Amino acid sequence: MRCVWLLCESGNRWRPAVDHFAVQMLPAADDVLEIRSIERPEACLAALAQQVPAVVLWELPAAGAGPVLESISRAGARGANRPLQFAALSQGAIVPRGIAGEVELNLRELGVAGVVDRPVSLANHAAMVRRYWQQNQRDDNLSAVREIWDRLPWAGDR
Repeated sequence: MRCVWLLCESGNRWRPAVDHFAVQMLPAADDVLEIRSIERPEACLAALAQQVPAVVLWELPAAGAGPVLESISRAGARGANRPLQFAALSQGAIVPRGIAGEVELNLRELGVAGVVDRPVSLANHAAMVRRYWQQNQRDDNLSAVREIWDRLPWAGDR
């Protein structure tokens, strides 16, 4: 299976962590990992339209997070073809302790599965990412079986 990560960040703070941990999150040894770094949220959405399933790590900038939040919301509203999304807080984004939980809840409402505040914390989501890949692999296998079934001579008799 091809496992694609879309890394939407303006710098390179999160890329080393994704390079390191994404390999450990693959469900099988023969799976192929592809990591794409994309700077603009709109370009990330366009790439996502071409590639689902995908895991997306969105960096939330300290200022001007509106376009990123809109992209997260649009990606989360894709129904069954929804990516697994994470929000990564940029180094300058300081969230006071009292509202950190509220910020995370709001991000989850937009479609984010988890929030990471430092690169090493990405490892905490390994089981969730593996389950996502496994679930989507099963869906791919079911689609292949359904496609074969539909080509059988008696399939049109339904």
